Amino acid sequence: MILEVLIGKNKYKLECRPEESEIILDCADRLDQRIKELEENIENVSNSHLLVIAGLMLEQELIQKNQEFIEEKKLLYTEDELYEAMSEQMDNVSNYIEKIITKIDKL
Repeated sequence: MILEVLIGKNKYKLECRPEESEIILDCADRLDQRIKELEENIENVSNSHLLVIAGLMLEQELIQKNQEFIEEKKLLYTEDELYEAMSEQMDNVSNYIEKIITKIDKL
């Protein structure tokens, strides 16, 4: 299937599978919107430069999201690790109390 998308001032023909067409059109619309926003803020820049700037901005956002995800996973891992350690310590205390009770019962 061939799609024609408008990004910036240019039309592009892209080949894709039919099931991919909707997401590709959505992504193209979003990229086109980014290009239009850049055009409003940056004067006298070619369409190719706007595409490069948009690509770099997207890459930066991806890196930032990946770092946030990694930090979130570290935090979750630390919480899980803490929970496991606390659970183990509670088991140890429980076993210790049971031993004391057994000794008291023998008296």
